[in-house]
Amino acid sequence: MVSTEHKFIYDSAVTPAQVHDSQRAKTVLEKVPKGCAVYGDRGYDSAALRTHLEQTGHQPMIAFRAPRWEREGMKYRRLTANKTIAQTRARVEHVFRAIQHDLGCVRHRGIGLARAQSELVWEHLVYNLRRLVFLQRDSNAA
Repeated sequence: MVSTEHKFIYDSAVTPAQVHDSQRAKTVLEKVPKGCAVYGDRGYDSAALRTHLEQTGHQPMIAFRAPRWEREGMKYRRLTANKTIAQTRARVEHVFRAIQHDLGCVRHRGIGLARAQSELVWEHLVYNLRRLVFLQRDSNAA
């Protein structure tokens, strides 16, 4: 999970390769404070997840999938909603781009979830420290 305000990573989870992230979304979302908006891409779009988010007091901000039978008016509303969601998601995706591009962490090449989790924790720690240094320099320059 990433803070959209300062772009800090404050939680993560590792799943086996055969399990899609959306299948574990409910357990990860238990750590999100009530009333927060939860952003996700089209891979997480399901009625069950949206209902779960609303029942637990979260605001679902998940990009909509385009159904084949979609009418033109519906299409415009969906595209407008997706554009609004994408603007905030871009701040979060920047974090993962920085980890891949700046730190060179593209994929995990180890055996076991414990090793993958520890590697992920170190990557996120290094990213957060770099981000903290950037924000401190930025505040000192102002």
